[in-house]
Amino acid sequence: MRPLYAIPLLSCLALAGCTSATATYRIDGADQTLSVRANQDYFWSDALSVAMVTARMPECQRKIDLGKMPKGDFDIEVFDSGENIYTLRAGELLLQVNIETCTSLGEPKAGVAGLPVGNFRFEKKELVFVKAAAKAGTAPSS
Repeated sequence: MRPLYAIPLLSCLALAGCTSATATYRIDGADQTLSVRANQDYFWSDALSVAMVTARMPECQRKIDLGKMPKGDFDIEVFDSGENIYTLRAGELLLQVNIETCTSLGEPKAGVAGLPVGNFRFEKKELVFVKAAAKAGTAPSS
């Protein structure tokens, strides 16, 4: 009977190193957001399953799969490309999303265009959104 007590303990140890984190960039208040969800499927894996959730409440909300990314150099840059369009760049991945319709527009043909908004990245084992530094002569956005 004693070995059965070890099963919950081993289960806890197996999950101890896993990552499951979410960070959000709020656009013009809480009604419009870009959120990144990162999940580590196995504690021995360095790869994270990553998804972007676009939301403009109450009209739409959609999850867009971004694939697997290494946790060690996790960095998703966000650019405001105008007209409710945001461009995401993570290594080789380049993707545009429309926040008004919560849809993926695919890879932009012209590359990255727009003003840097910030980055989704891990700081002290926590996924955060870090706003881009305001350029001289411009007012920081809230």
